[in-house]
Amino acid sequence: MLDFFNSDCISLKICGITQASTAQALIELGVDALGFNFWPQSKRYLEPQQAQTWLPKIQHLSPHPTKQPIIKIGLFVNQSLAQIQELYQQGFFDYAQLHGEETPSFTKELISLGIPCIKALRIKDEQDIPLVTEFSHTGISALLLDAYHPQEQGGSGHSFDWELISHPSIQQTAIPIILAGGINTSNISKAAQVPGIVALDLASGAESSPGKQDLEKVSLLLNKLTTSIRN
Repeated sequence: MLDFFNSDCISLKICGITQASTAQALIELGVDALGFNFWPQSKRYLEPQQAQTWLPKIQHLSPHPTKQPIIKIGLFVNQSLAQIQELYQQGFFDYAQLHGEETPSFTKELISLGIPCIKALRIKDEQDIPLVTEFSHTGISALLLDAYHPQEQGGSGHSFDWELISHPSIQQTAIPIILAGGINTSNISKAAQVPGIVALDLASGAESSPGKQDLEKVSLLLNKLTTSIRN
């Protein structure tokens, strides 16, 4: 699964999936990672009791021979270690994505429990860049850089100034960087050219409505991403 974090090829993660049939369709299209939102206040919330019937059964093997294994990522916002650990042990996800105000010490504790972790940082301007350094020695698998929004914890459809990723504090970190925030069919080619990133994370940019992925849109996103990488 580590190939998802390899900068040699930009991976695509689709977040906010709420249906088993959609998850399977996205795998067949060639998406690299699937995101499931376990924060109850999200408009893309996936109720664990509903997910229990199908999510642990999703196979990691991609039907595409050149593709890496599929990874499942669970999104949490300021939730307890016990809540995250319970869903991890049930096979709901492979990586926990922390999208709230979790501290470096919290991420270390989560990792000590054997749960791989991605920390999301909401970026407003250059003053937020030091946050990258704060998490540099926690053992996290990746940092996800998203746009700041006062009410929403990701999936807002807004982007931040991608030029900020050229900041030395980001370019010099050894932690893989995932880019999120406002990526869609009109700008995914530009997003894929941002230096130093390993993957793109989309929610609203791949939907017809919150939690309802548009498969034609995802197919177009994949085609544009592949073309931009080749060029």
